[in-house]
Amino acid sequence: MTAKYSAAGSDSGDGVDRTASQSAAQTNLAATAKQMADATGDAVQRDAAGLAAAAQDSAKARVDRQKGVAARAVGDFADVIRQAGESLDGKNQASVGKVVRRAADSVDDLARSLGEKPLEEIIDAVREFGRANPVAFAAGSVVAGLAIGRLVRTTAQPTQPDSATGPEQAPPASPADMETAP
Repeated sequence: MTAKYSAAGSDSGDGVDRTASQSAAQTNLAATAKQMADATGDAVQRDAAGLAAAAQDSAKARVDRQKGVAARAVGDFADVIRQAGESLDGKNQASVGKVVRRAADSVDDLARSLGEKPLEEIIDAVREFGRANPVAFAAGSVVAGLAIGRLVRTTAQPTQPDSATGPEQAPPASPADMETAP
């Protein structure tokens, strides 16, 4: 009987050892899973930060390109204003022409600033000017809007055909035009 007890005793000891071994394995498995989850989370954060930085760089590059386009457009507008001032000089209105040329110089300075300064600095300067001079800011906004609208309409108009492409064709007649025709 003693042998039975020792065998039974050793069986119950193996069961405790197995349970302890399984518990340790589960603990190790949980720790490994946590480490893998943490590593994956860190990798996702690094990737997200990299994507955000790339998107920000792309947006800044696009803004810089558009800023260059805007600076050239404003510079072209300054040239148009300057030509108008010179035209006024030719029509015996030198004092008005001088004022217009000064305005052209100011617009030209604006074009240079647009091309050289960072966007944040330009926005801050516009806000500061608007707070300091609200009436002038509102009037300038209206004038700028009108000028931009005129510039867009002028550049959007189709060009006139030249003699090499042939004469311009008349648009098709509408039914109302046909009724009144002889």
